[in-house]
Amino acid sequence: MLEEETKEILRMGQWSSGVWDNSYSSKLPLGPIRKLAGFVGSKMHFNARTVINLPEGLLKSTPIGCWCYKALDEVTAACAETGKNETACEFLRFMCELNKMFLQDAAAMSVLYPDRATHPIYQLPPFHRDEWPTHLEEMRAALSGEDNPLDASLEKVTPALHASMAHSQQCISCIC
Repeated sequence: MLEEETKEILRMGQWSSGVWDNSYSSKLPLGPIRKLAGFVGSKMHFNARTVINLPEGLLKSTPIGCWCYKALDEVTAACAETGKNETACEFLRFMCELNKMFLQDAAAMSVLYPDRATHPIYQLPPFHRDEWPTHLEEMRAALSGEDNPLDASLEKVTPALHASMAHSQQCISCIC
């Protein structure tokens, strides 16, 4: 995805060329996949839907969320005691992250494609909770503004410095 040359990846991973050539992942059409995901042109991509946080009630009301957060807590506690089950912890963290992405994508689809609101997936419990309309509005605002936090501006990065500079500029303009 970083557009490194295949030969450098092979060298870094110490892969023999036969293993790489027979690997499924080497045959993935990454260009079209990235384009469908919204990646266009530059090496950086920002997806507005990923910055919208979800209420815990929504996260725990999905078919995955109703069990994976509790399981993660229990396995993490057991892992802390025994030092074992780290793979299980990471898998459960992954499931929790997928659960979050599922709800973020469902909200984005509702905003971007309102004609799909009759899809059977929207019969699931999280889409009937009181928090859902509020989450949709947050997603609508994020997608309409498409504010990219990677776009650094002095005001956002260092507000105190910006205020100080603005004050200094105002003082200088008064003197002149």
